Amino acid sequence: MKADKVVRDQETGRDVEASRAEAREATQAYVLGFRLAQLREEAGVSQTELARRMIVRTTVGLLNTCNGRVMREGPA
Repeated sequence: MKADKVVRDQETGRDVEASRAEAREATQAYVLGFRLAQLREEAGVSQTELARRMIVRTTVGLLNTCNGRVMREGPA
């Protein structure tokens, strides 16, 4: 079964090593994000508060417009 898959991958030109590296990176990012969320929750900090402390700016927070005029710039 495994040998058949190797043959199919070779026939289609699939880069197995690159696919494995991408999957490994995605898994590591997921695990890191999960752990960071746990730490944030244990500290009793909301996502909004953490973003404020880190000075994370969103498009909405950076520039609020009303009828095309800039109403506020920068963090709240």
